[in-house]
Amino acid sequence: MLPDFTETGLIPATEGRENEQPKAEDSYNFVTECFFMTHYCLSLGFHVVNERFMRLNQDLHRIQEVYQDIVRQGVENSTAGQRIKEEMEKCKCDIV
Repeated sequence: MLPDFTETGLIPATEGRENEQPKAEDSYNFVTECFFMTHYCLSLGFHVVNERFMRLNQDLHRIQEVYQDIVRQGVENSTAGQRIKEEMEKCKCDIV
């Protein structure tokens, strides 16, 4: 015997509306709307912060690679080396 899925709706059907689909404004209560709106807002905020963090992390990695190349060449005390070191420290402070 197969289960009957016609009576498994979460919103109880009222008389005369058994086959009617619920409208969007009728389907959720206030608490549910608040939950999903909060979830959406938190999700948006997380994505913005995560993208910014990933961009800063990539920038810091590139600057560290350039600085390591300069140290290997032995010219880290030059003006370019000092400028790259300052930029690297600035990126580290932005992440923290």
